Amino acid sequence: MKLLKQPIYSYVVDITPHPVSNRLKTRIFQLLEQNPTIVQHIAYIAHDRCQTLVSARKLPQPLNVIVSFQPGQDFAISIMLDREFDPNEMTRCVL
Repeated sequence: MKLLKQPIYSYVVDITPHPVSNRLKTRIFQLLEQNPTIVQHIAYIAHDRCQTLVSARKLPQPLNVIVSFQPGQDFAISIMLDREFDPNEMTRCVL
């Protein structure tokens, strides 16, 4: 396994109102990826389509986005820094 030499940033994703199904949550994350605020970061982020997003670069904070699911049904998404993973610490755990 090859680890990056730079930190990895972990974020908590909060969606309001809370989606009632996993299918809806998946669609909201697809819409999030298309949002102009997020598109500029898409090359170095990944997420679990649930509540965690990781990034190879530190994202601006606060990072709040509104996505429209259908007319009159908007979701507010807040992406908040949770922790920073130091690759040196991760290497010590793997070896």
